[in-house]
Amino acid sequence: MTPPQPPLQPRQPAAPAEPLPAPTSLPLTNPTSLPDTPIALKHAEAHQTFAFGLLRELVSRSSGNNVFISPPNIALALGMAANGARGQTLQEMLDLLGKGADLDSLNQDYRALQVLLNRESAGLVLTSGNAAWVRAGVDLYPEYEAQVRKVFGVPVVALDFNSPSAVEAINQWASTATRGRIPVIVEQIPPELVLFLASAIYFKGDWQVKFDERETQDQPFTLADGSQVQVPLMFRSGKFTYLKGDGFQAARLPYADGSMWMTVVVPEEGRTLNDLVAGLTAERWRTWTAQWQPNREGSVFVPRFRMRYDAELSEPLSALGMRQAFDRNAADFSGMRPVPPNLFISFVRHQSFLEVNEQGSEAAAVTSIGVGITAVQIDEQPFVLRADRPFLLMIEDSRVDVPLFIGAIFNPLAEG
Repeated sequence: MTPPQPPLQPRQPAAPAEPLPAPTSLPLTNPTSLPDTPIALKHAEAHQTFAFGLLRELVSRSSGNNVFISPPNIALALGMAANGARGQTLQEMLDLLGKGADLDSLNQDYRALQVLLNRESAGLVLTSGNAAWVRAGVDLYPEYEAQVRKVFGVPVVALDFNSPSAVEAINQWASTATRGRIPVIVEQIPPELVLFLASAIYFKGDWQVKFDERETQDQPFTLADGSQVQVPLMFRSGKFTYLKGDGFQAARLPYADGSMWMTVVVPEEGRTLNDLVAGLTAERWRTWTAQWQPNREGSVFVPRFRMRYDAELSEPLSALGMRQAFDRNAADFSGMRPVPPNLFISFVRHQSFLEVNEQGSEAAAVTSIGVGITAVQIDEQPFVLRADRPFLLMIEDSRVDVPLFIGAIFNPLAEG
């Protein structure tokens, strides 16, 4: 269980509001505390368990609609809230995010993760950033504000939530952080909201070997109900890292320098994407990782498509065990400010964008949290992988122990 937390003292009257910060960029406040490169996450298995558990929960609720999430992005946003949680509320969040790891240890992973999620090279850019706004006139504990700054690299900025410019300022931050791909994360700020936390991630990568646009042809894509739609199907042949497993086949499509790639996983005929996702666990993903076959001759067909995803995560997170944080009567965020009145998480919203074309891929995600107040199998023959039916995709980084983005694509024509 989480050890008791020492009592905190309210801060003195709030200083004048700081200007709205741009998306944070590294180095962090104290980069010397981070591990030497390569940076390993201490609780990699826990992060994987969270990622695939949330994917399963969302797909089970999707009614055959596309799902596309960034698990590290969601975890970072929840981590900012967890640092103000106490008691059972904190323990449930730690059980979900870190399989019971203590908060200090999990914070080390969050700091390391932000280093890993910020880099740029020829043909590849990966950036992440966080933001925190508190309603002007509401005092938070200085210890909580200092922890947010230390771990997540940003100040808690006082903002007049009653002003129409507040919505504009928050949305401008999101648009800048995602290079315009997610321009709106909030339409209005509810009167009970006292704290707004956000985390953003952006990725753009050119394929190491591009698809030839002349090879792209409209081909039938079979939906889950058996009906078909015509989609532009890209084609490329050559050598791939390939895996044939029990009921599926998969290939990796590397970006730029080969350190990142998209993994495309297609269920075999007669198997469904729902069945594949239902059986996808951290253990199975690690088994796949150990069984990939490099330099396999084959052909890959992948749709060219663009999609948006927008989901409220309160119910899925509650189903995974994080219940008390959403209970306005029982939630304990007494590490943020004096209670009563009680604080609780009123929403967790995740929005994402994905485009896959002949040149490469672009993806972005923003997770926003409102804190309210109440009152394998080896086969050396050339393979053919056709993603012409519902399929799974992941954008992965060789330096990070958890997929950066995961998507269940049921219909490439459904943009959002």
